[in-house]
Amino acid sequence: MSMLTQPQVGRALVAILEHPSATANQYVYVSSYTVTASEMVTVLEKATGSKWNARKIDPKQTLSEANEKLEWKGVG
Repeated sequence: MSMLTQPQVGRALVAILEHPSATANQYVYVSSYTVTASEMVTVLEKATGSKWNARKIDPKQTLSEANEKLEWKGVG
């Protein structure tokens, strides 16, 4: 996950405003640092003082199952 700090948001905004022709109608990506889901769970466990029940999943299988549920079989 890409994360950013408030100061980084400010610097990015200034840079965008200083370069209007380069940033007009363009996606602008801003990131201060990147963390993994595992790192995020560790931080949350420390912050809350409790163990989080995190598990690894197969993203392809999860997406496939979600798409099947969205097919609206038998409707219409």
